Amino acid sequence: MKTILFVAVVLAFACALPSFNAKIEEPIKFDVDLFEESPISFAMKGQVNPLNDQQNKIETFVRLAGEYIPILEAIADKQGSLTWERTWGVNVAGFNVLLDVYFQLIVGWRVQPGSALAGRFDVVYTPFAWGQTWGRVNGTTWPAEGSAIAVLNYLDFTAPISFSLFQTGKVCFNGGYNLEPVTFLNNLFVTLRECRDEILDDLINSQPIFVWTCNWVAPVNATLFDLHLYEGFSGNLISEQCITF
Repeated sequence: MKTILFVAVVLAFACALPSFNAKIEEPIKFDVDLFEESPISFAMKGQVNPLNDQQNKIETFVRLAGEYIPILEAIADKQGSLTWERTWGVNVAGFNVLLDVYFQLIVGWRVQPGSALAGRFDVVYTPFAWGQTWGRVNGTTWPAEGSAIAVLNYLDFTAPISFSLFQTGKVCFNGGYNLEPVTFLNNLFVTLRECRDEILDDLINSQPIFVWTCNWVAPVNATLFDLHLYEGFSGNLISEQCITF
């Protein structure tokens, strides 16, 4: 019964498309600047058309001194990714140091069909942007090994836009946005090398002495700090509107 109802709603949606398309000739546009009062900000602009995915588009910008500098763009239902990664290594007198630096930004879409009730079909388009960067140092010597990592989750932004199509001939849509807190995490790991040899057993068994067996012991794994540098917030992106056709 549920399957028949869902098919009926989808068929009604398909029959209404020509008229709906005539009413919404232009995609629904959105524009948000997250830190309007700050000289440096992250901004997202785009458009959504539930009848033509090829018109869906997201552009992301960094606003610096009044100028919007484009970063990354995602078109239709595809997501784009910007990744920067570097590694440096140093080896001096048995002391090995490896430095990793990583940066990633992902911009894309999530499309989630909602309920298929009698006479109504729902769908939610969610443009999103997610960004993380981290730096890690690994150090190794004969007596010890350790690492330290600092992780900055600098962006977790979503802007869900909901559409409801009614069989009676009405389409309603609205949208908001949500920015998760900016977090900064630091973790430290250290372990020591312990070596031993049973010399008496070596002599009894006529084996070479001073053949050491070594293991890493006394590990310390600690989070030094886990901070919220900026609390998240939510806001209204598109006020609820309805179109009758």
